[in-house]
Amino acid sequence: MKKLSNTFTQNIFHRTCLLSCLFIGTTFSSIAIADFKPVPEDSLETTREMQIDLLVSLKYLDRSHYKKISLDDDLSKKTLNRYLDLLDSNKLYFYTSDIEQFKQNELDIDNQLKQGNPELGFEIYKVFRKRIKEREEYAKALLEKGFNFNLDEEHHIDRSESTWPQTVEEMNDLWRKRVKNSVIIQKLDNIPDEKIRETLRKRFTRQSNIVWQTKPEEVFELYLNALMREVGPHTQYMSRVTAENFRINLSLSLEGIGASLQSENDYTVIRKIIAGGPASKSGKLNIDDKIVGVGQSEDNIEDVTGWRLMDVVGKIRGKKGSTVYLQLLTGDSAPGSTPETISLVRDVISLEDSAAQLEYQNVDDKRFAVIEIPSFYAKQSKGSNDDIVSTSYDVERLIKEAQSSGKIDGLILDLRGNGGGYLREAINLTGLFIDRGPVVQVQTSDEQSVQLDDTDSGTAYDGPLAVLVDKSSASASEIFAGAIKDYGRGIIIGERTFGKGTVQTTQPLKRVKNNKVSSTLKLTIQQFFRVNGSSTQVKGVEPDIVLDTGDRGDYGEGLLDNALPWTKIASALNEYPTLDGDIDSLTQLHLARAKNSSAFTYLKQTSKQRKINSELKKVTLAENKRKALAKSQEMEAIEQINEYRKSLKLSEVDPSTIDDSSDDLPDGDKHWDRVFQKEAALILSDFLKQKKTTKTKIVVAG
Repeated sequence: MKKLSNTFTQNIFHRTCLLSCLFIGTTFSSIAIADFKPVPEDSLETTREMQIDLLVSLKYLDRSHYKKISLDDDLSKKTLNRYLDLLDSNKLYFYTSDIEQFKQNELDIDNQLKQGNPELGFEIYKVFRKRIKEREEYAKALLEKGFNFNLDEEHHIDRSESTWPQTVEEMNDLWRKRVKNSVIIQKLDNIPDEKIRETLRKRFTRQSNIVWQTKPEEVFELYLNALMREVGPHTQYMSRVTAENFRINLSLSLEGIGASLQSENDYTVIRKIIAGGPASKSGKLNIDDKIVGVGQSEDNIEDVTGWRLMDVVGKIRGKKGSTVYLQLLTGDSAPGSTPETISLVRDVISLEDSAAQLEYQNVDDKRFAVIEIPSFYAKQSKGSNDDIVSTSYDVERLIKEAQSSGKIDGLILDLRGNGGGYLREAINLTGLFIDRGPVVQVQTSDEQSVQLDDTDSGTAYDGPLAVLVDKSSASASEIFAGAIKDYGRGIIIGERTFGKGTVQTTQPLKRVKNNKVSSTLKLTIQQFFRVNGSSTQVKGVEPDIVLDTGDRGDYGEGLLDNALPWTKIASALNEYPTLDGDIDSLTQLHLARAKNSSAFTYLKQTSKQRKINSELKKVTLAENKRKALAKSQEMEAIEQINEYRKSLKLSEVDPSTIDDSSDDLPDGDKHWDRVFQKEAALILSDFLKQKKTTKTKIVVAG
């Protein structure tokens, strides 16, 4: 294979890795909805600009994408199915007859696209507009009629695997149950009937209006992204407006709550908590939480179910120091649960707030330094060491600070929740713990590869080392953790990492002037491989010791449709060092502690309930049964948290105080960080007791 220059590849990564790790895109741009002005149907048609974007996008996919694309009949079928799924994933708008009509053209899509013709996307969207208007009118009529809440019937929440309704009667019955469920959710929160009707009328009107206000370029964007999603989960066509929002989202000076959001069915879902932002500092939001309401005051929270992503983002953003109120359904909430309300003070997300931080854990008469690393960051130096801001520089400084303050028996690097950042910083950080050698390998679609090395001799720390990771540790975090594991340099503790082993870049589709933004294609161009030749893609990095939290659910890159598969290339080493410790023995000692730990017992209980809730596909529509179920779940949660609080010698909570119980835990919102860090310290303490001294010589290939 050919070797690319390190400088060329590293420059690409400095520009692309941060983009791919921090941004979560949206299909639609934001639109004004105060005054309903439907887009005329005859304007939903292809323009010359769309044709150019389509043809140029296909050219870049063919020439530059890591995955070889064949635009044929098979991809045509998949593109149509994806488009229908993007419009109607829960099978609630189209009829079977509509689908049969659409599929008469499914084998022509490839030829149409090659000719710059996306017209089928517009024709389908016109039918979608008609169907959603029908459902709006029917839903609002149901609200006026009312419901019998004593009927013992069920509502199927997840219809993604169901078939489309065949008749109007079948469709109406689905919607009767759907609207009835929406009413029950509000009733469980003790909202007055008239307020419920008002809220839901607005919701259904807005959902319909959004579709009818969708502009031609937005329909085109959605249709083309049906193709892009079949190519890969990180491949995306962005209109000019979406590309501009992409650029805004990369600014660390953005004033808001510091969370990346994504649309999922009718919900706005939290996909990443950005280190240093209000959401991260508050500890009140978690990945997979759903935002269902947003307000500028607690008394005026607007229901945002069914809103477009950028409209929700627009309400959440605001001036530094102002307060935003959010209604949340937590990721582990049972279907049909009532939301909780939280408040956050908006702030500027700064690099300094996401910098590495030093703390200590004292266990077994030993002292361990703990360095939390929220991201792999870097800022251009102005010539003085005082101006250097980077992950590796800060960690080296904190190691010296810890050593100068007294003896430390080991070091713990906490990379939980670290979604990545600059590749060069992952390499530099690795270099603090190995003498020199390869850190990561990178390959392009034509099998050109480059080996990126730590070239500096010496280490900043050569003592006992543990690295904490979880399912949100991704990209650069996985490169660092994988290198530490491959060199046998430290113990990897926690969960399997996310498994994002690809690199994306953005390609403008037009030439623009005056710093304007062009429509853009985001596409995958390269793949990461560990020193041992294994890709970090999908499989991530398996920890040496899996923490016994009971959380074994599926997650990560592998769950994304059309993710690149795991693969392997040649190793960069001829020999591999072994960890100076008996992992099996260390694991058994951890499991014994976890079995008798109130903290790990509580974590396993909540993980079990979260799994049960995630697997629920239907709920009862009998109000009394629903209330009894909600009460039972609430009391079970209270019993579990009180058992844990009792072990901490804290007072019990009841239904009126349970929402505030986390604030009373030791260390507040850092409580669970301390739990995991303490266990990592205990594992390192066990490691020291083994007193292993054998080391294996490292021989670098080539």
